[in-house]
Amino acid sequence: MTEPSVCADCGAKLTGLTCENCGASIRLAFYGFKVKKAPAGGYVLLNNTENPILTFQSLGSKTCSSLAKRTKAPIEVMERELASLAIIEPTSNMTDGETPSQADRMIEYALASELQVFKDERGEAYGYFLRDDVFVIYRVRSRTFKTWLAGLLWEYERKAPGNEAISSAINVLSAIAEKGDRIPLHNRVAQDGTGGIWFDMTNDKRQAIHITKLGWEIVDKPPILFRRYSHQKPVKPPIRGGTILPLLDFMNVKHLGSQLLYVVSGICALIPGIPHIVIILFGPQGSGKSFMIKVFRELIDPSILKLLSLPRNQREMAQQFFHNYFPVYDNITTIPPWQSDVLCRAITGAGFSKRALYTDEEDVLFAFRRPLSLNGISVPATRADLLDRSVLIEHPKMKKENRRSEKVLEAILKQKSQEILGAILDVLVRALNIHDLIKINPQRMADFTIWGCAITKGMGIDAKHFLSSYKENIATQKEVAIMSNPIAGVLTSFMSTQKDKTWEGTPAALYSNLLATAEELKFSRTQKAWPKNASAMSRKLNELADNLPAVGYEIESRIHTGAGGRKIRIKAVNVVNVVINNEDWGKGESLEDYLAPISNGINAINDVSPTLSPSALDVYRGEELETEETRSNVEQVEQKVLATDLEDEKASVDSLLSSMREAGQVGELWPRAYLEDKDIRREVATNIVAGLRQAGIIIQNQETKNWRVAP
Repeated sequence: MTEPSVCADCGAKLTGLTCENCGASIRLAFYGFKVKKAPAGGYVLLNNTENPILTFQSLGSKTCSSLAKRTKAPIEVMERELASLAIIEPTSNMTDGETPSQADRMIEYALASELQVFKDERGEAYGYFLRDDVFVIYRVRSRTFKTWLAGLLWEYERKAPGNEAISSAINVLSAIAEKGDRIPLHNRVAQDGTGGIWFDMTNDKRQAIHITKLGWEIVDKPPILFRRYSHQKPVKPPIRGGTILPLLDFMNVKHLGSQLLYVVSGICALIPGIPHIVIILFGPQGSGKSFMIKVFRELIDPSILKLLSLPRNQREMAQQFFHNYFPVYDNITTIPPWQSDVLCRAITGAGFSKRALYTDEEDVLFAFRRPLSLNGISVPATRADLLDRSVLIEHPKMKKENRRSEKVLEAILKQKSQEILGAILDVLVRALNIHDLIKINPQRMADFTIWGCAITKGMGIDAKHFLSSYKENIATQKEVAIMSNPIAGVLTSFMSTQKDKTWEGTPAALYSNLLATAEELKFSRTQKAWPKNASAMSRKLNELADNLPAVGYEIESRIHTGAGGRKIRIKAVNVVNVVINNEDWGKGESLEDYLAPISNGINAINDVSPTLSPSALDVYRGEELETEETRSNVEQVEQKVLATDLEDEKASVDSLLSSMREAGQVGELWPRAYLEDKDIRREVATNIVAGLRQAGIIIQNQETKNWRVAP
């Protein structure tokens, strides 16, 4: 490049590197370069398109010469440029400086990108930062994070870092994270700390759906962090005012109770922090089992891996549970005891640990609670502990005229999924309001049972139908557990020969009797499941104890005799068969006949107060607002409501709240102090009563002044 002949400042002719007319010097920009401060500290040399060429922290004479050579500018021009930025003194007598290593520079660039490093609940290092106004989260030792680090060095210096430099930078950032905050990360759903739910949409905007007693909404920047995995697909934005009726289109289930259990169990999967139920679908080939459960997988935990296979070892199973919120296992024939145990631990939230790769002592810990589903031709679960945590949904053989291709079903689901999800969220809003009002004492799976009642009522169905259906399902579980236990059939045959169907004796004597009965029945005693001695038989009997009454017997073990021995007593008990027929429900043979219309808009509030203006609605939510619009609205509505004594109104409103909460219309939105105030808040309470009455949602007893839900 030739030297400039005219001064850029005054236009005078130049004879050297300085204008004799105005004293201006030729700047580095003439050569197509400039120097700026780097984000990570130090300085960066840029070309005329603002692309970084290289960075430097300190400067010596060799570095300055190298820069001049790189830009093809005279060294005097380079020195003046650097001196103008106060990088060096305006002299050529400079001393050499030390250049930071690649690892140091990558760390500086990362922290300059506002990277925040922390450790998760397991103590593993993570980092997050804003990119395009969206939080991006990486595991510090992940391949993605390493690629990002390497990209920073290339962006600033047009250099590729070595593996050793990347590894050193990762180690330092992990050490910084170790001293930082501990922030829990969640997969798909999380509690919000106030009784609500966060539901991760796993989209590029990092949006989440917030579900509370007041309603649900999509939030752009949720105050909670979620894990993301490459197999996860985004949740499609739900549509308000939908219905869950399209769910029934994917069912090949005739039994009303099973239809209800399927829908309730699927919706309950969105409740975080509770032991979930295992949805087990069974029936002949071509009965629609696989696609039926794929529907909830697509709605709640969409993934490119729609159906999974059970891994062959515990470590792989734990990792699969960790990466999938709602894993669905297809075409399962049998489940060995160790897998059954792992599934139970995944449901209840028991932890897992595995040895870290290439180490002898460090453990990687997994802790989670997962809803999950299994399907097979027969019930794949056979052990009582897993069956106790399941609902069994039987599929009959599908008629030829009812068959539809998977392509058609997927098209229907694609069209209806947003509507269905919106209706599911509406049901959850109602269930959140109802949950604390459910007063039952479940014998098993207490959280699921209580939430099941709340969800059922949230759909407009009497909770007694859920309880009776679940009770019938439990009876089926017991029958399956008995049929799957090889000793049960032999035991019942032996007991049928006993006087009064009662037997008492030592474990050794019972084992001897069962061996003889098995021989008479020509039952193979060489199979693995048959107990090898009296002690093993006692353990098998303990597994049978809870389920044996389903076939008419009760076991009482550990009966101590006076001589210090131990005996077992088996006696007959009455069998109560639980069979619920469709006609017992009263209205029809499809769940569609029982579903109430689901809420729209912001759910509970809009439904119970249709006459409120926006300002009055804000007051109802508890905001300290008293506007002219609010007062005007209240005055207009009060003309339609008979004036009552304040104390009578308090009692009346209290009974209103009780009834409405039981119906799932409102939750804890109306504190007592709010009612006791005599100013605008009392008038808004009257306004809401009027709105409910005009909408036909409630009726008032004219004698007692108490309110109840309209039939």
